Amino acid sequence: MTHKATVLLVDDVQSIVDEEARILGQLPGLRILKSLTGASGLQMIVSERPDLVFLDLMLPDLSGEQICRVVKSKPELEQTAIVIVTGRDDQEHLQRAFQAGCDAYVVKPFDPDDLVEKVRIILAEKGIVFEDEPTED
Repeated sequence: MTHKATVLLVDDVQSIVDEEARILGQLPGLRILKSLTGASGLQMIVSERPDLVFLDLMLPDLSGEQICRVVKSKPELEQTAIVIVTGRDDQEHLQRAFQAGCDAYVVKPFDPDDLVEKVRIILAEKGIVFEDEPTED
């Protein structure tokens, strides 16, 4: 069964949100939402209930870490998959992101194929597959 998945992209840099949207736009039937601030991103998570959120770790208002903790602490939102996206690839930031509850971590600059693959894997874990994917017998 196919389900239209919703992905929210949260980053304070417009060009990064646009690039993520361009890359993920190749997946059929994917609904893409965008936010340029942590506060509006959190508001959209609550109101839109996306299946997956690509969340910048370093936002000027609410950090990705703070947003992740809030989302994962709410029973009605805890199934929202969160991928932290950041230019920081040191062990401390990686550990903090996973302690906050993120499901995956992507380091900028990201590889487009890796981004698409991460989306496919995370959504497949939620039972969401894309029409162009073969199903196993």
